Amino acid sequence: SAHLYASLFASGIVEAVLMNSLPHPTTRMDFSMDRYRLREIFVGLRESRLLLPPNSLHGGVDGVVFLNSLAFFVDTLMATNYQLARCMPLLSLYNYIATDICRDEHLAVRGRLMMVRALVRTNALQSAWRLLFSISQKHDQPTSLLETEAWDSLFNEAPEGPPMLSGATATYSPFRTQEEPFSEHNKGALNQLLGWVLEDEKHLEKLGSLNAITFKMAQAEFTIAICASTRVFSKVGDAVEADRLGFLEKVEAKLRALWKEVTGNDDNDVHTPGACGAEGQAKVPARDLDEKEGEVTVEIRLMLAKIWEIRGDSGKAIQEVLYAMRFVKLLAAAGVRTNQDCNIGGSGTLRAHPGAKAWALLRRQMVNLLLSQGRHKAADAHIE
Repeated sequence: SAHLYASLFASGIVEAVLMNSLPHPTTRMDFSMDRYRLREIFVGLRESRLLLPPNSLHGGVDGVVFLNSLAFFVDTLMATNYQLARCMPLLSLYNYIATDICRDEHLAVRGRLMMVRALVRTNALQSAWRLLFSISQKHDQPTSLLETEAWDSLFNEAPEGPPMLSGATATYSPFRTQEEPFSEHNKGALNQLLGWVLEDEKHLEKLGSLNAITFKMAQAEFTIAICASTRVFSKVGDAVEADRLGFLEKVEAKLRALWKEVTGNDDNDVHTPGACGAEGQAKVPARDLDEKEGEVTVEIRLMLAKIWEIRGDSGKAIQEVLYAMRFVKLLAAAGVRTNQDCNIGGSGTLRAHPGAKAWALLRRQMVNLLLSQGRHKAADAHIE
């Protein structure tokens, strides 16, 4: 699509600038924040030396607009599941601008959560665990303009080991990809990850409710990725299978609680006849949802479908996807607002519900599930 081509073009421009100049890495995955922290675009070009205005970007583009553009490119790559390693340089640049130039904690956390989810989908699970840990401990927060150089010198003088551990209040015991997914150490790492909380009453207003929701979704997505790991052999009553099912139950409970938090409705069992409301339709949310919140509901249902797929029940996974489709149609029917409702001039209308990318995710997942059941004609009908 045009969005994907634009994202690949933008990714190529960023990589040409960053990967062909010192001191940056020369491979995409090395831009992960647990391996490299971008603190300058070119050698000697630092915002603390006023070569860039601290509250804007070169060319007069507002910092928030520029960051939203980077987020759009990342969202497109992740929605299409195409060359996800390209997200790393984009998000490294995003974090640098949000943290060191715009100095906005809300935007910085947003960029790091996007990197966590990209790392999970590229199977860089140890890096994802470390970054999620640093977010939960509020490490490397934006500082005042005069503190940046001192912060760099502290990193340079620190002893060997991850800099993000400075001031940690939780035990640092990262997930080990070199061990079995459900080894004793890794089970402890997963339980620790599921117990992290991003927000508190004082901090939530600064970070934003959407970041708090995305943090919970990143926890769930990480755990599902671990539970989806395949095994050569398993048997009924196997201890590893019991661990897998136990973690899936924890994640399912977290996702259903998150559904209620976003929509305001109890997440009734969609597999029970009549639970979806009259004539099998999804329930109307208790409050109006914006586009981002609508996309969150789609991702929650897709993760619930993945849980049922891991359990071996593709029929219930299909029901989760169908429920999400009905819910998106419901939002689309009531989600068009006038420009005046959004305090924008003009007489047109604006979409306030999930767009074509979210719908394509649902259709693609439906096709994969139908193919897994051997229902090729039904899959062809969805593709057409």
